[in-house]
Amino acid sequence: MFMISQPRVASLFLEDVEQFLDENEIRYTPSVQFTGKSGFIHNFEFVIPASKKKAERLIKAINNPTRDKTQTILFAWSDIREARKKDSSLYVFINDSEHTLKPEVTGAFGEYGVIAVPWTKREEYKEELAA
Repeated sequence: MFMISQPRVASLFLEDVEQFLDENEIRYTPSVQFTGKSGFIHNFEFVIPASKKKAERLIKAINNPTRDKTQTILFAWSDIREARKKDSSLYVFINDSEHTLKPEVTGAFGEYGVIAVPWTKREEYKEELAA
């Protein structure tokens, strides 16, 4: 039986997110790095620049949502938050097609004001991302 390695599957999910943005004419800059107050550099898969209607939106994509990945993203967001404009926001696309989405993951993101977007519900967010 043919098996796809975990890094390749994650790459495929990232390509799916990019395709979703392209198909919905959501403008973005791919693979952007920010230096946090810790001095660490954090990579975000996409940044949607501010418009007249919406503030800057950063996007992370998680193929396999785990506690460790959630903590890493929350640290990165907390680390760069002060350097971004006050109304900037973070969206995390989570692959719930391949993995069960655990309530503690979405709950943790919610506690830090991060918008968790289950992949199966991505259509609900396209207007606010395109604005």
